[in-house]
Amino acid sequence: MDQTTGPVVSSVALRRRFPHGWLKCPSLKRRGAEITELALTLPLFLLLTFGIVEFGRMVMVGEVLTNAAREGSRVAVLPGGTDADCIAAIAHYLNAAKIMTYNTPTIVPSANSATAGTALTVTVSIPLDQASWIPPSWLKGKSLTSKVVMIKE
Repeated sequence: MDQTTGPVVSSVALRRRFPHGWLKCPSLKRRGAEITELALTLPLFLLLTFGIVEFGRMVMVGEVLTNAAREGSRVAVLPGGTDADCIAAIAHYLNAAKIMTYNTPTIVPSANSATAGTALTVTVSIPLDQASWIPPSWLKGKSLTSKVVMIKE
């Protein structure tokens, strides 16, 4: 008996053990079935796994965009807050989250001219093909957007 590979079975021993043919051996019959099952299920399993990872990534990027818009809104609604301060706060938050490519944030109405009690809407968006690790072709040209509305103080 070999220590590394187990017992060596000769063809004579197989013929004695299975006189009606060695293909009747149960373990040899299943050898092709296991590979076939793997070939059928592995692509589906990998597709499901990558889909879950991509969906999780999109949810994470959406939450980062919402938080960035919220941080920008907090700066913009303060007395003396400007559009430039709001955009700088958003850029700082997104850069800290390692999101470097995003569309220019919009503030409506402008924080520079808004009076106290006015609702400011800050919108931040990112192209989906920049947010995704494996961008499918049907995501080209679409974007992930977040809006936050706060009242100017």
